Amino acid sequence: MDNNEERIVSTKGEDGKVQNFEIVDVFTVEGQDYAALIPVDENGEEQEGDELILMRFIEENDDYTFEEIEDDEEFNKVAEAFENEFDDDDEE
Repeated sequence: MDNNEERIVSTKGEDGKVQNFEIVDVFTVEGQDYAALIPVDENGEEQEGDELILMRFIEENDDYTFEEIEDDEEFNKVAEAFENEFDDDDEE
């Protein structure tokens, strides 16, 4: 994912509404890939007040899906790993 257009993805929620996200980062925790996403509008602009979302990132045959992390322990591990990676990037 090199250019900005490839970093914008659309997903359909359980309510049937389509939401656009910018992929901030894809990282691995204990062999599973995860994505950090920020909601954006149809122009790819961040919405004020929107928070970062962490989801499982599953890639199969050049297709990918995102899954909600429902387990609190898994979510906490993923959030800590992302924060550590983010902190490491800031130090460089």
